[in-house]
Amino acid sequence: MRIGRHFRSTALEAKERRGERQVSHRPIWIVVLALAFFLSNGVGVLSLLDLSLTSTAWAKKSDKDKDKDKKDKDKDKDKDKDNGCEDDEQVAICHYPPGNPANPQNLCVGSDAVAAHVNNHADTVGKCDTTEVPCVLNDDDFVYGVSACSSVIECSGINKLQILYDPNFLSTPNAGAPNITIQGWDDASFCRVDLAIVSGGKKCGYKIGTTGGKVNILTDAKGKTETCEMIIELRAPRDLAIQGDGEDD
Repeated sequence: MRIGRHFRSTALEAKERRGERQVSHRPIWIVVLALAFFLSNGVGVLSLLDLSLTSTAWAKKSDKDKDKDKKDKDKDKDKDKDNGCEDDEQVAICHYPPGNPANPQNLCVGSDAVAAHVNNHADTVGKCDTTEVPCVLNDDDFVYGVSACSSVIECSGINKLQILYDPNFLSTPNAGAPNITIQGWDDASFCRVDLAIVSGGKKCGYKIGTTGGKVNILTDAKGKTETCEMIIELRAPRDLAIQGDGEDD
């Protein structure tokens, strides 16, 4: 018997089996690489990986942008509510309490109650201006260079009111309102005056006097300049006598 002819060492058989496994795996890797190349449109595997990472980064950035837009919208909603009222059906007004008009209050009222507040208390629509400057009460000298001011005047002993609008002052649509507005209110003890310069700046002056039982509101254009324009708003007791330009005392 020739047994040796068919004899193969165990080491040799193991080597051949490893070779067979290596050969059988190669087609799988070739298919994977070919598929990756096909999906990348020829840009290569590394470029495909880079594209995937880049897409992921843009997706994260897009999510952040959406969050930022949402926060901005929330801030805008908060600004809308900053008109002074949480209820959208209410209206914010600046209320001047009878007997204490020097301390206006922000109130929210129904739209059907606005007219009563404006007509009876001379309240104004919108929140109170907390930055207003008090007007100087001075019988002797004009005050120049003040862009706007507001003051409450004791009117219990006043029986007449006079407003003189300087003939050199302008009256144009730029004011956005009448140059002089007088509104009666139910408070019999106080008057309130609001002044605002529309144009002319430091050359435009005012003087508010309260002597002789009369409130005098006078204006002056320094050097007879013709660029001054002013808005004067007055709230006074309804029964107070009013004297205009050219009238005798």
